[in-house]
Amino acid sequence: DEVPKDRRRIPCCVCKTRKGAIIQCGAPKCSVSWHPLCGMEAGMYMNLEEDADGNVLYVVRCDKHRPADEEDEDDTLYCLCQQRYVEGEFMIECEGCAGWFHPKCVQLSEEAAEQLEHWKCPVCLAPPPAPTDMTTTVTPHYQLPQPVLAVSHPSHLASSPTLPVAHAAGQNGGPCAP
Repeated sequence: DEVPKDRRRIPCCVCKTRKGAIIQCGAPKCSVSWHPLCGMEAGMYMNLEEDADGNVLYVVRCDKHRPADEEDEDDTLYCLCQQRYVEGEFMIECEGCAGWFHPKCVQLSEEAAEQLEHWKCPVCLAPPPAPTDMTTTVTPHYQLPQPVLAVSHPSHLASSPTLPVAHAAGQNGGPCAP
């Protein structure tokens, strides 16, 4: 299906660009939109849910319309693999987005990750997308991170890692605040 012209230039509320695929909050009359990866980093509510008839629905909500019970940190998904934190599990923190990642998911051994003092995830290291004709399909290609010789040990984590509130969209004057 073709995307209507008026929908092609809607800006991402996180990165502020108007290029690439975006998703929009599903709340009635809400126009907050974001790129899926930007939303993942910003902590937007993006979830698969099943309705009463057994149909699977992709539900997306901005921070203002997030379901109240989804603010529980135990349900937070981390890493490129989008898994919940398991207590005692070794993870590394990205200096760019403050996201937490399993070393194996970013092609690092745990030993190599422990030696790092600084590190950025594949999304933060990716070059900005090149301008493109909106009629062509662009498949993002992210370079795997190159070690920058430093580490963030998540040993300070209690039961789950948390992202700083200042990075969460729509909170404390964040990029998606209404």
